[in-house]
Amino acid sequence: MAHPESIGYAEEGVAAWVRIGNLQSQIGDLREAAQSYQEAHAVVEVVRVARPQNPALQVLLAAVLEREGSNFAGVGQSDAGSKLLLRAAYLARPAVGGGSSAVKARETLSEVLWQLARLYRAQGEDGKAQLLERERSALWPDPYTGGLVDLASSLAARSNLIGYGKTPVPTEGETSRRLDRQQAADCLRLALAHGFRDLGKIKANPDLAALLGRNLPK
Repeated sequence: MAHPESIGYAEEGVAAWVRIGNLQSQIGDLREAAQSYQEAHAVVEVVRVARPQNPALQVLLAAVLEREGSNFAGVGQSDAGSKLLLRAAYLARPAVGGGSSAVKARETLSEVLWQLARLYRAQGEDGKAQLLERERSALWPDPYTGGLVDLASSLAARSNLIGYGKTPVPTEGETSRRLDRQQAADCLRLALAHGFRDLGKIKANPDLAALLGRNLPK
């Protein structure tokens, strides 16, 4: 990295490695995806040496940990994944309240809470899952519901990285694709439950329009 001390360069480096990891995840190569997410993690840590409490870097690290934790869960290491996701939530929560990192913090925390709730339900811990789902819902009151639709769009686009979501992929890749779509659909349901009514915005987005059949109004 040309300027390892720069937050901007860190954000660019993380985005590049995470995108590579997401692509690897969708082709079913979860172990290679783990390596890419680790590279993204290393980029953040280089910059955090001088700014360990910087809110933007805290949120950036939380976003990387969400990818790492979700990937661990995908290879059957749910306990390791949960630990990373819990750390991500710890890092993202303080920045939700305001500041330049609030939008990214809210999106990241929302993803983290969704993933954690999913893992807890799979382990039969419905009580913990419900608490996380309530916290996730509380992140998105009006006037933030439009941001929830934007997050749904990002997740739906991520699910379509390979062949616009139509090209067959290995079982592990299809699982990654399915979870992204499921989370995107859940975001839309939550936005509608919180009063979002601009269905035209959803229908005009090709990635989101495909989700309207998932028990969502048409």
